[in-house]
Amino acid sequence: MALNDLSDEDFTQLYGAWTPHTPQDAAELLDGYAGSWWVVGGWAAEAFTGVSRSHEDVDIAIRRGDLGKFREHLAARTHIWRNDSGTLSPIMADDPDDRFPQDFLQMWLRRNAASPWEYDVICDPAEPGRWVNRRLLSMTLPLDSATWVDGGGIRYINPEILLLFKARQAWPRDEADFAAIVPLLDEHQRAWLRDTLAQVHPGHAWLERL
Repeated sequence: MALNDLSDEDFTQLYGAWTPHTPQDAAELLDGYAGSWWVVGGWAAEAFTGVSRSHEDVDIAIRRGDLGKFREHLAARTHIWRNDSGTLSPIMADDPDDRFPQDFLQMWLRRNAASPWEYDVICDPAEPGRWVNRRLLSMTLPLDSATWVDGGGIRYINPEILLLFKARQAWPRDEADFAAIVPLLDEHQRAWLRDTLAQVHPGHAWLERL
């Protein structure tokens, strides 16, 4: 059974619990961090729509090239674990950044082994000042065009991009986010999602609803 197929109870039994956090908590943790970061996942959906939903964790993204800055910022505060499709391994303080392949994607953070997990971090192949579509690497946008900033200064991934990444699995919560987000998209956002989804997931069921 794949990691994504586990029930919440089975997941917790295998990997441990998660601490509920908010984007504001992430902003406090990353205050002073020298790299770029932005919120993805369910919190990005809620921030755009204003529709409350349940959250298992806070998903944030950083630039793959900022991994060294990220590790330095969190040194002595959290343990960073590499997640390779459910296989977890600690990233040690003396591990060089070039140990990790370019497609290295996901990290989980926690204070120590006796503590619950706190943050789910995606390492995007973004370039300085730009967002790169990891599902279509030829597609790049200025980071300011691929994200938006709320009144509190927290940056979120654009809703149309969020839905592109939710489309691959389209779990019930992703379907709910699609239903809440799409009516709020402008024509440019809807067209981008429709065109890009057709390239990344040809024949996807959402295309008919766009």
